[in-house]
Amino acid sequence: MNLKLAKKENSKALFDWRNEESVRRQSRNMDPISWETHSVWFEKSLVNPNRQIYLAEVDGQEVGMIRVDKDENGCELSWLVDSKFRGKGYGKQMLNQIVGCLSGHICAQIKKNNAPSLAMAKSLGFRRISPEDASLTKWVLEK
Repeated sequence: MNLKLAKKENSKALFDWRNEESVRRQSRNMDPISWETHSVWFEKSLVNPNRQIYLAEVDGQEVGMIRVDKDENGCELSWLVDSKFRGKGYGKQMLNQIVGCLSGHICAQIKKNNAPSLAMAKSLGFRRISPEDASLTKWVLEK
């Protein structure tokens, strides 16, 4: 798997992935995003020094993305895998590669019904710090 920084030409793929129903169900904001809203967000993201968006490629095909948002406390991760490539271990590979490059406080917010992402986080040593009844769970890893 190869992780590459997102470029302007990746905007459409990210837009399509973000608006896929299964991805929206696991997002904080479950509403569809308009092209205009996405374009503004993506343009700002590309020049934001505290945000990196990586696309994961396997055999020349983009299979997913992972975003790293940094602040003074560490960083927060967010990821998705294209529905055509789920169940192949690509999400865990992506997450493992990014975590291997980071240090300090790393966190992710995962909905409690997102079993694949919860399993990935647990397998890489993240620990849950939110209450059991929280619908959006917070996971942390200290490196």
